[in-house]
Amino acid sequence: MKYTASILFVYLTTTLLSQKELSLEDAVMQQYRAFYPERIVGFNWLPNTTDYVYLSNDWTTLYKSSVSSKKEEILLTADDLEEILDIEMYRFYPMQFVSKDVFFMNNGTSFFKINLKERKAEILHDLEENANAPLFEPSSGRLAYLLNNNVLVRYEDSKKVISVTQNKDENIVSGQAIARSEFGITDGLFWSPKGKYLAFYEKDESKVHNYPLLDINQTPGALNSIKYPMAGQKSEKARVGIFNTANQKTVFIETLKDPEGYLTNISFTPDEKYLFVAEVNRAQNHMWLNVYDAMNGAFVKTILEETNDKWVEPEHPAYFPCDKKNNFIWMSEKDGFMNLYYYDFEGKLIDQITDHKFVVKSIVGLSNDEKHLYYEATGPNPMNTMVYDYNVKKKTSTLLTTVEGTHSRESLR
Repeated sequence: MKYTASILFVYLTTTLLSQKELSLEDAVMQQYRAFYPERIVGFNWLPNTTDYVYLSNDWTTLYKSSVSSKKEEILLTADDLEEILDIEMYRFYPMQFVSKDVFFMNNGTSFFKINLKERKAEILHDLEENANAPLFEPSSGRLAYLLNNNVLVRYEDSKKVISVTQNKDENIVSGQAIARSEFGITDGLFWSPKGKYLAFYEKDESKVHNYPLLDINQTPGALNSIKYPMAGQKSEKARVGIFNTANQKTVFIETLKDPEGYLTNISFTPDEKYLFVAEVNRAQNHMWLNVYDAMNGAFVKTILEETNDKWVEPEHPAYFPCDKKNNFIWMSEKDGFMNLYYYDFEGKLIDQITDHKFVVKSIVGLSNDEKHLYYEATGPNPMNTMVYDYNVKKKTSTLLTTVEGTHSRESLR
């Protein structure tokens, strides 16, 4: 699940410009045109190969190449795609390859499975009008999404649709990001590794005051109200739901330490038996990383805690580098900088992977031979994003990208 072979595709996305004075018009109007950094569009590794695919800049042609060759081959065009699907398709959309010949793609409302070798395609799911935030799970073919503040799940045959929640009170919102997207929260839906469970956030905003915003897109302007917890006022009450796709039952996890606390950084263990949730108190100076039984939602244990007299802010869920173990990597700022710490399932620290005096930004993955862990960090210059290789045996990190700038990477999975 989290493996990556010892081949990384790293490309620099900074634009190297000669020094010149920019006009205000150029700085604003050309930032996504003339001054937009060159990059590779739609890059994907083809599973179990060293071949990769990418798209033309206009998203209309799919190319294939290899690390051992500079030759490029056209695999498919938007016209081919339109003919295979028998619907209007002017361009490609983000793709997810599950084999060298098969990939999933969606345009936000329709989800497709495309076989390059057989030149066949099928529509897996078509969403209802006003549905949003779809999250596809490729192992099971199931699709979770939101409709009118509720969570729904479409099963692999696309005909079976389950309303996971049935909220009628507009103050109860399921499946959306909570806590004003603090603590690294950007999503509200989370599939387990093989699609057995779906976790989701739910918030009760009944005690949160309305806050008026002026809509200037119409004349005259109009006021729209949103829920916004001002300092010192009541906040939303959060909980986490776990939907079992087999028995179609849902259990909920509440805060344990502080009724107005935060539930953050959700992740399932590789065996799908447990759910990790980081709980932070309202004062935001104490964090408990709790483990729950995914089947019944029961609290299992607190696997680690962090406190700080000023600030605690977990921003990354527990990362499980190996499919066969529940050992995990935790990203923490407890020493002043974001670093990587490797724990076993009992909460014992096995290894402090990094001890940088700069920020680690994300984990790329573990090599198939489990000898190398790749991660992104700023390096000494905080404006950079660089790629590092941690040698598990030697316990040393090596910088792979030597040119300063913002490097994007794709791991070979």
